[in-house]
Amino acid sequence: MRILVVDDEEDVRTILRVMFEQEGHEVMEAIDGEMAISMVLAYGPDVVVLDLMLPTLDGFSALEKLRDLSSTQAVPIVILSARALSEDIRHGLELGADEYVTKPFAPDAFVTDVVELAAMTPPARDARRRAQMALL
Repeated sequence: MRILVVDDEEDVRTILRVMFEQEGHEVMEAIDGEMAISMVLAYGPDVVVLDLMLPTLDGFSALEKLRDLSSTQAVPIVILSARALSEDIRHGLELGADEYVTKPFAPDAFVTDVVELAAMTPPARDARRRAQMALL
């Protein structure tokens, strides 16, 4: 599976790259929202892991742009952010994120969750997202 990790913190990108590569996945990295959009359009990753607090174009804006493009609407997107307020989580899910995970996170469990999410059908991901929103 090809995974795009979008985070301006090199340590987070490194941890995720190592964890995903150990499971046999290809990892690409972006440091801001504009770079993320370009890479999704150019390389068509199977899943995107997206931080929110990014330079140039924040994660919410990047998510919104990716969901507005017909060619990227079905790409699974997992927000991984330190922003843990319920209104941030709700906003991310309303914009179309398939999952919202807060930092700090358990890398092993996160990798497993991302792989499972990417394997789900779009309707199953949507049902999961709606169930998460109902809990907020």
